[in-house]
Amino acid sequence: MRNFISSAAIVLAGASMLVGCKGSAKVDVGDYLAYHVAFAEPSKSASCYVNGQIPDDVANHSSTMLTSATFFLYGAPDGKFYLDADKSTLEGTATDDGYDFRGQTTDVTGLGGNPGVCTDFACNGPDCFCTGNQGSGLSCCDPTDVQCTGAPSCEVLCCATTQIGPVLKIRDALDVAITLDGETVSGTETERATSTCMDHCTGVIDTDCTTSMDFTGSKIDNVDLRHDL
Repeated sequence: MRNFISSAAIVLAGASMLVGCKGSAKVDVGDYLAYHVAFAEPSKSASCYVNGQIPDDVANHSSTMLTSATFFLYGAPDGKFYLDADKSTLEGTATDDGYDFRGQTTDVTGLGGNPGVCTDFACNGPDCFCTGNQGSGLSCCDPTDVQCTGAPSCEVLCCATTQIGPVLKIRDALDVAITLDGETVSGTETERATSTCMDHCTGVIDTDCTTSMDFTGSKIDNVDLRHDL
């Protein structure tokens, strides 16, 4: 999710929001504003590196090269606020001087299907049912019968899921804080990626890495926003 915003146009949606001069101009439903912004280089927390030690080549690196993007701010009829970056969308709230948008994904890895041959089911012609402890007596589809669609596969319904490695909870959270001030916009995009071991954790180290990018920009006048249908 790094560089989430700068890779696409951004849309802030909300029903009747106040912008400009820290809340003096109003954008109604169907109206929008556009800003051209520049992102500074991303900055990573020390926790992103082994033992919290930032490598010398990273610590000694600097650049004044910026990344550009376009923000579109507009009002939507659902009464909520959204930040839409092409295929990704965040829901947010209004603040005293702008908006704050947040979103996250959470996954658990390390679990998989039965690695052996599942035999905890029996079939009588096209009719199959579970015979083991899991799903005992429930109807299921013979895994070899591609025409069967009325029930889960017997391999899924009747056979226990097995652990194939450390069970990790992986969370990726994004926060975009935006400040509007007259003809200008500024803010910070912050991404926090964590990995927490939940089971079979011998030798596994939890990780917690925060990456942030500051941005600033100015309003674009006379923009006609259109989308292909």
